[in-house]
Amino acid sequence: MDRIVVDPKIHFGKPCIAGTRITVQSVLELLGEGLSFNEIIRDYYPELTVEDIKACVQSDVTLNTKRCAQGIRKGSLTLHGGRISESVRGCGTRWSQVQKASGQVN
Repeated sequence: MDRIVVDPKIHFGKPCIAGTRITVQSVLELLGEGLSFNEIIRDYYPELTVEDIKACVQSDVTLNTKRCAQGIRKGSLTLHGGRISESVRGCGTRWSQVQKASGQVN
């Protein structure tokens, strides 16, 4: 995950997309609002790529997996069989708008 970096000098050490000051949290919030990957790139962050956005989701998946292993409950994005869904109340999941945002529609 070399696309996501943590630098204490940028946004107080929040995870950001490498080479930018764009936080993973900012991207995930836009996904949570139902924006597609392409809408995020077109309307908010034209310097990003689809791979950058996928890296944001994957970094959240990794963090959420660690939280679940520790028994911490928090809503987060997760991948299921290559599809993106939203974790609700810890490790339980449901399909969300994020799946649609990535173009992964049943």
